[in-house]
Amino acid sequence: MKYSFTLLIMLAACLPFAIAQEETTSSNERPESSYYHQPKSHSFSLGAGFPNVAGATFEFLDLLGVDNEVKASPQITARYEYGITEELGIGMQLGYYTGSTGEIDISSGPTGILCDQFPQLCEFKTANYKLNAFQVAARVSYHFKRFKKLDTYGSTIVGYSITKTKNLGDPDAGFTNLNAPTFVYYAAGGGRYFITPQLALYAEIGYGNITIVNAGLTYRLGNTGMD
Repeated sequence: MKYSFTLLIMLAACLPFAIAQEETTSSNERPESSYYHQPKSHSFSLGAGFPNVAGATFEFLDLLGVDNEVKASPQITARYEYGITEELGIGMQLGYYTGSTGEIDISSGPTGILCDQFPQLCEFKTANYKLNAFQVAARVSYHFKRFKKLDTYGSTIVGYSITKTKNLGDPDAGFTNLNAPTFVYYAAGGGRYFITPQLALYAEIGYGNITIVNAGLTYRLGNTGMD
């Protein structure tokens, strides 16, 4: 959850500057086109996705029956988009999340009274796995002007994931059920509201093996629709 709070603090810190800038330009002076996607624009976004479904954390915990032990961060995303036309934008997305299992008992041999009487027959081991995942993906978006002063869009993301795991428990406790996905995908629909011609809040909902809901902040350079 600390990642969520960090992102919220960053957004809260940016909003006063955005509102102050918006107040210097009256609504009559600002063209409606500044609320929408623009060709030759450069958009940089920072957001968080909930829940974290991109990784194999839940997959291997389901196999073990200890899914209640999982701790996972949101999917932190950083995006870049370049406006090709008034409708089409292309770019890339970087993603990161982490998760851990808590303590998993993988002891072998007899249990209960037999272990108490013949401890030499039993092997007591625990594993505690931590997972880190990094994603690099291409992104294509198509923007619509369906609602007044709201940039709505549909997007598709396809990319590659690098996942690393570490056992924080017994060093010789083997674990072979983790099959982290290397191919990631996500299709979503969403909207951006430009508080100023440069700064927008966005939210989207979609389907894939990255996340379901994603929200954050966008900063736009280049063509902002104010020309």
